[in-house]
Amino acid sequence: MADASRPLRARLTRILPDFVGDRDVAVRAYGQDEWMTPGMIERARGSDDWFILASPAGIDLGGGRSPSEALALWPPRHPHRYGDPARRWCHTWLHARGRLLDGELAGAGFAFGVAMTGIATAWLDRCVAALHDELAGHAQPDATILRNAVHTFLRQASRARHGATAAPRRLIDVRACIESSFAQRLTLADLARRADCSPTHLCVLYRRWFGASPIDHLIDVRLGHARRLLRDQRLAVAEVARLVGYDDARHFAKLFQRRVGCAPRRWAAGER
Repeated sequence: MADASRPLRARLTRILPDFVGDRDVAVRAYGQDEWMTPGMIERARGSDDWFILASPAGIDLGGGRSPSEALALWPPRHPHRYGDPARRWCHTWLHARGRLLDGELAGAGFAFGVAMTGIATAWLDRCVAALHDELAGHAQPDATILRNAVHTFLRQASRARHGATAAPRRLIDVRACIESSFAQRLTLADLARRADCSPTHLCVLYRRWFGASPIDHLIDVRLGHARRLLRDQRLAVAEVARLVGYDDARHFAKLFQRRVGCAPRRWAAGER
């Protein structure tokens, strides 16, 4: 079946020429409050990325209209079928890919291609709005900001879906340690002892709750502080490296280049 519905109006819609972000989260397209004419959209081959859809008044995924606001998601190359054959319908949607989505969505027991109720559609609205602010407002969008917007939505959806109210205290303690002591020498073994579990089990739990491994989170925190420090032209790259926990400036520079996408000196000079 061809796409039967056609857009009527939208608060915002954007299709990017290519994915923007990093290996954790990269965004390709999104729309917010997009009204469609009556009809069903069907894509037998799906898409090459994750497709997330929220409808504030319910939606038909092929088995009848959901009774209330609903969220639906489809993994890469999973057939899409959604809309409303009888009346106009409204949806907010996102196409994105990356390790964070794979870990949170594929590994969290979500059902695919079905209308999930009890998950506030406003969360996806806020996520898309934050993505748009960053992507449309900056020539070089910050991948960390994009990742944080998507991660917040994923954690809210997961919490609502599984009825959990908060991460275990020991994981919160590990996260607090990382964010307050990032400049110190922290190893996975150190963090696992703080959580009273094995390093492997800590990685599994931490990724489940926070969307990244403890070490990836530590690197993100360090490089986030490094980006701010590099704006101070008085600080040499080696000094910035030391201040965020890296004694080896060459290792820091290589890590910065790989994660941020440009060398520390270029970032400091505003060449990003």
